[in-house]
Amino acid sequence: MKVGILTFHNAHNYGAVLQAYALKKKISDLGHDVKIVNYRNSNIDKRYERKLKVRISLSDFKHPKELKKKLSFKRNIPYMQPAWEKQNDNFNFFIYRYLLNSDSKVVTIKDLEKANYDALIVGSDQVWTSWITGGLDPVYLLNFKFNGRKISYAASLFGGKIEDNEKDIFRRCLHEFDYISVREDSLKKSITETCNCSATTVLDPTLLIDYKDYEKIKTKKMLCNKKYVFAYFVSESDEMMRCAEKIAKDSGLELLELHYYMQKKYESHNQIADIGPSEFLWYIENAEYVVTNSFHGTVFSILYEKNFYCVYEENARISNLLKALKLEKQHIVNYEQIHINENVIFTDVNIRLENFRHDSVEFLKNSLK
Repeated sequence: MKVGILTFHNAHNYGAVLQAYALKKKISDLGHDVKIVNYRNSNIDKRYERKLKVRISLSDFKHPKELKKKLSFKRNIPYMQPAWEKQNDNFNFFIYRYLLNSDSKVVTIKDLEKANYDALIVGSDQVWTSWITGGLDPVYLLNFKFNGRKISYAASLFGGKIEDNEKDIFRRCLHEFDYISVREDSLKKSITETCNCSATTVLDPTLLIDYKDYEKIKTKKMLCNKKYVFAYFVSESDEMMRCAEKIAKDSGLELLELHYYMQKKYESHNQIADIGPSEFLWYIENAEYVVTNSFHGTVFSILYEKNFYCVYEENARISNLLKALKLEKQHIVNYEQIHINENVIFTDVNIRLENFRHDSVEFLKNSLK
């Protein structure tokens, strides 16, 4: 079967590109001719422009905290820009080497109407979140002429619930899908109640494959010759920083910090913000400890069987994964909960993960049968 995947493959986000890679690989392993369709939502592209900029609007002046945040960001652009450009280059290299062909042209909705795919799969990621895509994007709802099979795999929506003002379009579009799967139980419930459609909850694509399956895309370069604690900040957190520093101090290890942007206030720290997905995998695999507030930081800590802590107040996505794998102890809210001598035992975790993985793979097999 000829299969096209529509997702946020162009987002310069470690989870976004790695889930796209994993879904493509799993579908290929199932024996299908699969490619990631190079459709690019303009709002996603704008988020990852090479030159950092701040867009200040009149509405920002009505929200002083938001205005202050933007002005602070603007002041720090000269400090952040060099690493941002390297990160940008590394992501583009990865996207065109492992996700797309180098000559893969950008397609439009009109091109998709003429494409000869047997099936189109939408997902994973928050492809149905209108504020991310600048209004509901008809491409990610497959709201165009297409005679093949329409499938969603682990599609997601911010907040896990269809908003009242979007219910009509979801009803109309999802009734045209042949198979629907989502990432969160709450969204499954919302679709069932709103659209009267059957939906299944499945694993994030990054968990569909084993850590060995990432070997091809992981960098082979030695990036650090010391033992270290790896702290991955998907969003900045003072408490997570305190936790990372405590683990490094108690273990006597070096602390390496991965931030989305270089942080001026941590200028004296050993921080990086210029790496791509291949280097990201290397740093997690070779860490002695991982500290993160990221879902995909958690995923790869589990796949690489790392001693890790997730530091956050509320994050349903991470909590659901930890609960399913009985790893709730790895969720902490402050440094006082850290016990570095308590290693994570992965024997039973891997058995549970394989069971969940089996059900998700069966969904793909059935939808593409």
